[in-house]
Amino acid sequence: ILATAREGSEDFSLGELYEQSELRIELPVLSQHETKRFVKDLFGHSRPFREILRSDAFVTLFDLSGGVPREIVRLCRLALAAAERDELDQIESTTLLDVASELPRAACLRKKDHALAELFA
Repeated sequence: ILATAREGSEDFSLGELYEQSELRIELPVLSQHETKRFVKDLFGHSRPFREILRSDAFVTLFDLSGGVPREIVRLCRLALAAAERDELDQIESTTLLDVASELPRAACLRKKDHALAELFA
């Protein structure tokens, strides 16, 4: 880890280092089936599991995230917040598309030939 003090500051604390750094562990890309299982596990730990995502939303989530776990989690959290705001019982594809369109950068793409994912490239 390379750390430098801010200009004009002689001290650099370990706390500041923690604030400025981020641990990133790259996980392998998930298949569509693994993505569905991952999401069920993700939501199942926070409350008794019910079908939070409609089946068409899993396909959309997979296309938008490219199967990258970090992107799956990010999209799920934002879609869940949007669904709660709109008082929806389930997250639909349109909710995921709306959330993805507001992100500062597009989700990682699994392949360039996904028409849905290309909308956000």
